[in-house]
Amino acid sequence: MTMFNKDGAVLIECIIYSVILTWLAALSAILVFRYTSTIAILNDQCKITAEIHLAFDAMLRDISTAQASITMWPRLETDKIIFNVKNGQIGWFLMDNRLVRYAGTYDKQTDSWTGYGQSLVLGRVDSLRFVAQHDSSIHEISAIHIHISSGTGTRVKKMSSMAYISYGSVL
Repeated sequence: MTMFNKDGAVLIECIIYSVILTWLAALSAILVFRYTSTIAILNDQCKITAEIHLAFDAMLRDISTAQASITMWPRLETDKIIFNVKNGQIGWFLMDNRLVRYAGTYDKQTDSWTGYGQSLVLGRVDSLRFVAQHDSSIHEISAIHIHISSGTGTRVKKMSSMAYISYGSVL
């Protein structure tokens, strides 16, 4: 008994295989796109978090060298701090939605810096707030609360930290 192919069977099989292959290719493309966009969002959030942590580390390092007496701090505002260190002043503040660090000599009367170095520490900062706790009886700062919000849209990261100061050193 010999078997012969019917003429229409090969065409129908090709159409079915083509439909299945097209469906699998479309499903694969959808999955790749979905996971690629998720990975991009997570990568951006990781980058923002790392930048904020680096900014906090730099702030805490600087604050640890500050003099504890509140009278020795030329500026202590919610979005700007300038404090004395051994060889001048260091300032941290928000300028054009960027966290900027100044180091040099600050003149409180003219609100200007001389012989300074300016560093852009963190870009895309939505808000920055410094809150100082101090003992009014001895005029010493005991803690600095730092709050930073950075990012755009759904990729916003908020972080808060507190530095405890005791006679010029972070505890």
